Amino acid sequence: MPGTRIHAEPDYAAAFFASNPGTSLCVIAGTGSLVCTKVEGKIVKGGGRGYLLGDEGSAYAYGRAALNHYLDDPSQASGELKQAVEKLFGMIDSTEVIAEVYQMPTPASHLAKLSKAFGSDVQHGEPYALQALQEDSRALAAVVERHVRHAHPAHEIRICLVGGLWKGTTVFSKAFETHLKELLPNRIEWVQRTNTPPVYGAVAISKEIFG
Repeated sequence: MPGTRIHAEPDYAAAFFASNPGTSLCVIAGTGSLVCTKVEGKIVKGGGRGYLLGDEGSAYAYGRAALNHYLDDPSQASGELKQAVEKLFGMIDSTEVIAEVYQMPTPASHLAKLSKAFGSDVQHGEPYALQALQEDSRALAAVVERHVRHAHPAHEIRICLVGGLWKGTTVFSKAFETHLKELLPNRIEWVQRTNTPPVYGAVAISKEIFG
């Protein structure tokens, strides 16, 4: 239509604008993961390289760890993980599961569904889950540290956690925050989760741009 104004922004921009008031940096972790902040009026991201090159500390990363643990020895997998694998694949034979993974059009989103069972394994002290949680949460914290070093010189940083991984159990956010404070000592003012849907951020962007 004549006079129509169109403006496009990446989906992570809406997540940033939907973050809690005062947020200086947003860490998104759902199927994938990335970090973004606002620099001179523009949203700048870090990470977000996808499941082949990145997505550290994402639901996909934890789901992959859970599936690998299952494939190593199905008899040693927890009852919840066995049920999750069977529900996801409709089978529990290791060879068939592997074949199915490589035939999936979107393997990352499918494996991400195992992150709930992974979180349960963490809570029950499964060694593989505890190790994977520490490794991936530290890797995600490292992504944030690099982003802060290049794009966020402000000393005090207020971080908002957005995305499905942070909902429900707090095992992921606690491990991530621990490593974050190790990598950025005395710079983290607060780390908070938000339940505000990104669509509210899209509305906020529209108001900022179009008044």
